[in-house]
Amino acid sequence: MKNMMPEYVDELKAYDVDMLEHNLDRNAKDHTAKTPIEAFGIVRDLLDKTLKKAGVDISEDSTEAAVDSLLEKTNVKVEHRSHYQEDDTWRNGVYIYKGMDLLGFISEPLVKRPSVFELDRTPYVVVRSALQ
Repeated sequence: MKNMMPEYVDELKAYDVDMLEHNLDRNAKDHTAKTPIEAFGIVRDLLDKTLKKAGVDISEDSTEAAVDSLLEKTNVKVEHRSHYQEDDTWRNGVYIYKGMDLLGFISEPLVKRPSVFELDRTPYVVVRSALQ
């Protein structure tokens, strides 16, 4: 069966991977939390910080329509991706773009279990970010 996707889709995917790797090389930071709830708070705070830096200031009482309008007006796009599996699960998360440029990446919280060589064997949660 013939691939029905336009040729440029592969180019966009490659460009996206390059931008993410470039951001991670320069700006990667791991944020640790004791619980998933605390980790989702970290994701929320990082997303809010990145959007404000891009000119999108959202308050708790902003309507969905107002948020969509502000995102369109500032040429900011927020995508959630959750299709990566196995060794690439760390790539699942929130991607923030301004125009065609990746402003930031915030991973979904990942539960980590310390190795047998670590004294504290308590599981913890990690959120990886790469923000400009």
